[in-house]
Amino acid sequence: MRTIILTLFIFFCTDNLSSQEQEADSLVVQPNLITRISLIMPGISIEKQLSDNYTFIFNLWIEVYDQAIDDNTGKKTPATMITLEPRFYTSLKERQRLGKESGHYSGSYIGFPIMIGLNDYRIFGGPAYGFQNKIGDLGFWNIGLGFGYMQYKDHGSFNTVGYFSIGITLL
Repeated sequence: MRTIILTLFIFFCTDNLSSQEQEADSLVVQPNLITRISLIMPGISIEKQLSDNYTFIFNLWIEVYDQAIDDNTGKKTPATMITLEPRFYTSLKERQRLGKESGHYSGSYIGFPIMIGLNDYRIFGGPAYGFQNKIGDLGFWNIGLGFGYMQYKDHGSFNTVGYFSIGITLL
């Protein structure tokens, strides 16, 4: 576990060693690294630019889920989750061309989130479609919906996943 955390820390905290040139028609230069604090589902998210339209997200967050699978009590239990998600932004250039907000990766995206529960070892993975946008200079919102496979103890099933966050952009 330490090796995974150290590898992710090095990946997100170092700048790209190779230069990445923006295309001549690009109007907005996207930041190399964006840190966000989510207020709805408490957590911290780091989004690292891989190329013009591709990013990788590391998200550490807390959710409350129904424990009915374990004991049929319906008890609500907090869980610490990690999400690793590569994203491809599908509308950045179109939004720039139309004069719409496109900074800080505002626009629609296709991602493949992999969510891992640290308390209970749940794991979910599958494709998702989402949209995120800025709120003023420091705020943001993000919504996504997808489907995939979830494994929890000895239970496995295909499920939908949805997420919504509102928060503050730090960097």
